[in-house]
Amino acid sequence: MSIVDEGSVLILGAGSSVDFGLPLGGQLIDDIKSVVLKRTQSTDSWGDTVNLPSRWDASLIQRPQEGLKNPIGAILSYQYLRDRHNYTRAELYEKRTEAFLFGQELDGQTSDTIDDFISLNPRHADTAKKCIAAVFGERLFTCAEQGGRVFPLDFRSRLCPDKKTRNWIHLLINIVRHNFRAGPPTEKVKIITFNYDGILERVLAKQFSNVEEQFGSYSDYFEIIHPHGYCGDILDEYDNVWKALTEWAANISVVNEPPSKVPQIVTEARARARQLIEGADHIYAAGFAFARPNCKLLGLDKKDRVKITYHNFNNDIAMDLAVDAIVARWGIRASDKAKWICKGAGSEGRPLPIAEWIRAGFLGEMPG
Repeated sequence: MSIVDEGSVLILGAGSSVDFGLPLGGQLIDDIKSVVLKRTQSTDSWGDTVNLPSRWDASLIQRPQEGLKNPIGAILSYQYLRDRHNYTRAELYEKRTEAFLFGQELDGQTSDTIDDFISLNPRHADTAKKCIAAVFGERLFTCAEQGGRVFPLDFRSRLCPDKKTRNWIHLLINIVRHNFRAGPPTEKVKIITFNYDGILERVLAKQFSNVEEQFGSYSDYFEIIHPHGYCGDILDEYDNVWKALTEWAANISVVNEPPSKVPQIVTEARARARQLIEGADHIYAAGFAFARPNCKLLGLDKKDRVKITYHNFNNDIAMDLAVDAIVARWGIRASDKAKWICKGAGSEGRPLPIAEWIRAGFLGEMPG
């Protein structure tokens, strides 16, 4: 079996973006908390002394090289300053203190992930999502030393930004091209990704067809579903990165948000993801893809017997238990479990990167 076979679906969790510098849930919430709790005292245009989070000021917006060092401060400054002429003094005071109050509640509550915090505190959802987008901006973008040109890091390179980890999307491309050299597929490769970022699409767009042999657009070969929303394509250059990141934030939907808060495009993506899982014969999963709320969202808790091939980066017990919970009701004898469940795992001392999992052949045959 291979990821290119009909009835196969690849599920990607947050760990599939870690190689490219994006933080996992626990680290993400800590990154946000550390910034929004910082106070700087300043005097506003009415002469009032105020405490503001994240060193808010216009220079963060006007000078991208400074803004990308403090992206949360920049995006919140952008939200505060861009429409300030439309607000009364009282409204501006409320707006500028909103982020600091958000930080206080974030620090005072027990949520381990920012997604959980958002679902439990809907009034802070907009601010939290802007902070998520800002952290993404810090990790994904760089800027010219002179001027305001902002552009993404080069995710097309063989190695990820750490200069050590192999770019696993390249390996996925190699498998797909190797299997479809005879002609375009009758069925696209199905990928469900719980990531908001567009790194996968960015690499596919730049790398899938950059060979002499004619393959055409990657979208002819891949169907990619984002059940939690899609920030958008990563462009080659940005005139106003804070406006772009604000738009990214608006496209984020966490797993337990009320249905009334979920955009129609995300509702449709979730329905399509459940449809793919319902019809799947073989489910592949990488990057901590078996978080239980996500399994439930996809209908995996009700799925009939299906072959599962999964990647466990550091042999995390929670992931194994999540898989066990899925298959427990199938009534499979212990002696038959290996026919249905195929696990590739590392350990805490020697983790197994996604690239090595793919190179080992878990997604299918690599080209020679």
